[in-house]
Amino acid sequence: MAVVFKSNRFLNFLLVLVVMLTVLLPTLSHAGWTWTAQTGAGSRNWQVIASSSDGSKLAAGSTNSGYIYTSADSGSTWTERTSVGSGSWWSIASSSDGSKLAAADIYGIGYGGYIYTSTNSGSTWTIQTGAGRKYWYNMVSSSDGSKLTALTNYEDSNSEGGFIYASTDSGVTWTVLTSAGRRYWYGIASSSDGSKLAAVVFQDFNISGDYIYTSTDSGVTWTQRTAAGKRNWQVIASSSDGTKLAAGAYYGYIYTSTDSGVTWTEQTGAGSGYWYGIASSSDGSKLAASVYGGYIYTSTDSGATWTAQTSAGSRNWRAITSSSDGNKLAAGVYPGYIYTGSLSSSASSLTHAITSPTTTTVSRGGNLGPFSSTITNNTSTTYFMYAYIYTPSGTWLTQTSGQTILSGQTFSASNLDIYVPYAAETGTYYYFEIIYDTSGNTYESKYFSYTVY
Repeated sequence: MAVVFKSNRFLNFLLVLVVMLTVLLPTLSHAGWTWTAQTGAGSRNWQVIASSSDGSKLAAGSTNSGYIYTSADSGSTWTERTSVGSGSWWSIASSSDGSKLAAADIYGIGYGGYIYTSTNSGSTWTIQTGAGRKYWYNMVSSSDGSKLTALTNYEDSNSEGGFIYASTDSGVTWTVLTSAGRRYWYGIASSSDGSKLAAVVFQDFNISGDYIYTSTDSGVTWTQRTAAGKRNWQVIASSSDGTKLAAGAYYGYIYTSTDSGVTWTEQTGAGSGYWYGIASSSDGSKLAASVYGGYIYTSTDSGATWTAQTSAGSRNWRAITSSSDGNKLAAGVYPGYIYTGSLSSSASSLTHAITSPTTTTVSRGGNLGPFSSTITNNTSTTYFMYAYIYTPSGTWLTQTSGQTILSGQTFSASNLDIYVPYAAETGTYYYFEIIYDTSGNTYESKYFSYTVY
């Protein structure tokens, strides 16, 4: 199979070379992350953390009679918020500007706790008794902080399973969303306007896993999504429009969806792990997931490939949060410090975009296209781009010998086609463009998939 490049720039480096590799999609590394242990809040049993959209304001909570801590400088300094009292903080949510916070104490005085809200970035707090005292497991907020959605794992000490609760007035009043059913709810994600929700269940009442559930009307009605399977789901994250989702299972893989949960793809690049946290950029292209007893993994292509952030260390990572652009991360260790990660300006100033074909199905003997590629290198480093096709049987086809992108240079090619030979196998293919630095390390990748019939 060959790519027919209608751009002279591509024709200059077209190489008809077939590389036979019978391996899974690889984990690709991404340069430029700097990780810092933020000791200002101390070493604690950090359970939850939330971020403003620009990553400057953070709020974190610990368990075992711990306090909530806030930062207004991306984690460099922290303030202990004693006015809310000590507790076992298992969920915390933030508005996009970081001014409105909502946090829940899972245990309270022994049989469930309350939800607390703040309108001044954590300086003062109000106890919200409207939803009652529950075993709150997770909570999300709309970008303006008006819509809150919280879920319970137990309603009380004498019951099994819990419900999902919603508030449209920043936590003052609450409605129980009974249509979602009583389940062992574990994680929840929301679109920025709070209309699209996705929630995961750890197990059913037979202790055998459960499904992912989604809503498009702020939780009034719910749909069971079986495509990703019945698993012990723990975490889920969403793009701001609610179309891209990423979910992690207990000692399982990460699964992604690009259609609000209708269909799912198993992403094996980060391996199988005890996924305890997951976060998404606003557009859903950048993901970060944390493993309890492992590494933090990042992706720049919506989960297709992953990088282990080994410089942050292998730790008992809990929750993780991301800025809207995906360039700032913060994660807590249980027990340990809060760590912040930032993508350096030199690393993030190389942009790479592929405009996918409008039609993603093609018959054998046909052409798939047109599509385009643009790479702008505003760094001081030279990079090289290679194109590959990954076939349904696990074969890699190397399509180019490398396009050099010098510092300050923009490379652009349009009206590209992929010719599919009559003898090609049917199934799902992936077209990859991978960018390498001068040391041969993989910097970044983009891809799209298509089906041959």
